[in-house]
Amino acid sequence: MGFDYFLKSVDMRLYNEYRMEVFRGNRPEAPEKNNAPAASVAPSWRNLLQPIQSNPEAFEYLKQRKIPLQRILSLYTCSNLNDLKVEFPNYEETEFPENDPRIVVPVLNQNSQMIGLVCRSIKKNCKQRYINLRKSGEDHLIFNLDKVDRSKPILVFEGSFDAMFFDNAVAVDGADFTKAADFIEKTRDILVYDNTPKNRELLKHMEKTADAGYRLCIWPDSIKKKDVNEMVLDGVAPSDIQSVIEKNAFAGMRCKLELAKWRKR
Repeated sequence: MGFDYFLKSVDMRLYNEYRMEVFRGNRPEAPEKNNAPAASVAPSWRNLLQPIQSNPEAFEYLKQRKIPLQRILSLYTCSNLNDLKVEFPNYEETEFPENDPRIVVPVLNQNSQMIGLVCRSIKKNCKQRYINLRKSGEDHLIFNLDKVDRSKPILVFEGSFDAMFFDNAVAVDGADFTKAADFIEKTRDILVYDNTPKNRELLKHMEKTADAGYRLCIWPDSIKKKDVNEMVLDGVAPSDIQSVIEKNAFAGMRCKLELAKWRKR
């Protein structure tokens, strides 16, 4: 069954969006073709993956999370991470499960070179939800760094799915935002942590960046959901979420005071 037919059968609204994206010419590039003999030239990393639409379960998972369609179509899927070792030789000794379908989020540097892949399981009871592959052990995986406009304020999130709801945002794959220190403008950009004040490890990271003078979003009492994706699923528009973030971004002593109140919730 073709992807167009599949999408039309499950969601007519999403199908119409998809057709509009195709018409506008915004559809992500197809995987690069490799016509050279396999024995002489290693395949491109895109050729080692499958388009996200080739896995209806993965596509449906992202649709249910209300990830924007254009973002969904920029992702890939892979059922066996062992197939990627030709691109990531430093994992040659690692044995990944063979039947382990995952959503793959490519991470590119500022020069649009792939430096890693964030691989998210779509199995409900998977013990290791995320497996990250790095080209180099020294690379920090900062999602969307190749796309942001650094002349404008940047929102910095923990997870890539949250960052996908905004035009100028990155994600650092965790709570250690200092990974992106070389790319963050302290007085302009905003660090957006999850809304989980009982998480002690998270609090340590927030205190560290607050002491260093970064601008942090301290979620107000009116926000009950733990992250942006949950807010979107609860019916809040990303534009409204961005307004909340910008109105509750603090630095210096004000940030420390607001953080002290937030952690008591």
